[in-house]
Amino acid sequence: MLLMSGLGLCEHCGILVTVEMRPVDGAWICVCGGELTHESFGYTQDGQKTRWVGPDGEWINEKPTEDFKLGDLHIVDHRPSVHLYSR
Repeated sequence: MLLMSGLGLCEHCGILVTVEMRPVDGAWICVCGGELTHESFGYTQDGQKTRWVGPDGEWINEKPTEDFKLGDLHIVDHRPSVHLYSR
């Protein structure tokens, strides 16, 4: 399960990338050798999200309104929350 807000397409080669693959430190380099930036995740330089990866694996300009499958991946808007109750 992956969050749709964390999906992107490499700005150099177009391969699907996710923020969950981000290294702890150092430059974030795609398998193609290009450095991933905010553009790879659909963000403008001022931090606004303007593009999302859609169900066809291509950029779309509106956020999907429903969860979807992208190949074998389940793409969700929000992770299920776990409520812990103390007694």
